[in-house]
Amino acid sequence: MYRPDAGAVKATVATGGAGAAIASSVAGTPGIWYHWPVRDDPEWLFDLDNTLYPPENGLFGAVDARINEFLAAHLGVGGDAADTLRRRYHDQYGITLVGLMQEHGTEPQHYLDFVHHVPVGDFLGPDAALRELIGGLPGRRSIFTNGSRRHALAVVAALGLDGLFEEIFDIVALGFRPKPDPATYRTVLGRLGAEPGRAILLDDLARNLAPARDIGMRTVLVGPMAPSPVADFSIPTIQDLPSILPQLLTRGS
Repeated sequence: MYRPDAGAVKATVATGGAGAAIASSVAGTPGIWYHWPVRDDPEWLFDLDNTLYPPENGLFGAVDARINEFLAAHLGVGGDAADTLRRRYHDQYGITLVGLMQEHGTEPQHYLDFVHHVPVGDFLGPDAALRELIGGLPGRRSIFTNGSRRHALAVVAALGLDGLFEEIFDIVALGFRPKPDPATYRTVLGRLGAEPGRAILLDDLARNLAPARDIGMRTVLVGPMAPSPVADFSIPTIQDLPSILPQLLTRGS
């Protein structure tokens, strides 16, 4: 797996016609251009929480707190027991909701409305640099999340990324089969009409990248954790994506 030295390379994408180019500025060597032929534009699949924004801002922690609150009220358990259940269901079923559906017959929409009723704008604000980065990527861009569409739209709007994503694949659209269920990845590719080799998945959880890599997708682990063998590339934050673009895009050509 490739992990760049932090800050070593800054790159922006330029696309046009039958080709694409990366204009990169390596420390002390500005204006180096990398060119490659583009046979098929890539399909970008972005995870949402802790991928499009860093975990330190606290938004996903607020969602976890809402999940614990729901579990405590719904199942009549204390706070510590609710937190333990949340973690077990997440590990066993992919997300807490599926554990509740499987073991308690919980109605999913009520759960989703409750746990994602958080003031997203208190945690996130418009990110012009991120909009420029994602908007400049060649190919089609979609959100691929285990959360709800409502939450995805709220996050995208708060970050100022409206209009950049063609599709939102949320847990409802996926038939409540969350990542890392292998069938879910093929469902997404099928709806996009894309071959695995054209798809690039960015996610903050290594376990969600493993099935994608197994079927031939390119994978990028986003976050400060140690590199993982299931990720083709690893970057500390989404803003570091330009540093791997030349290698990431040529690998799929």
